[in-house]
Amino acid sequence: IIGLFAQSFSSLVFSRAMCKANRRMKELGMRSKIIFMVHDELVIDMHPADEDVLPEIVDLMSNGPYGNFVVKVKKGTNYAEATK
Repeated sequence: IIGLFAQSFSSLVFSRAMCKANRRMKELGMRSKIIFMVHDELVIDMHPADEDVLPEIVDLMSNGPYGNFVVKVKKGTNYAEATK
């Protein structure tokens, strides 16, 4: 039961952090979009013009008010290429 509670709580925390990141991306006028969430990963379709703002989103997720997530940025022309 403890594991179930911890898993549910961490999912809630990550979901809130994802919403915060999405809100911040809209505030910055980014053309990039959060496509989906896979367990503990956010998949963002990054527009080339938004690459200079990416460090702010990484900082928000790694030092944000909803938690300190480990953030790794992987690039690729599609999801399969980025996850190699």
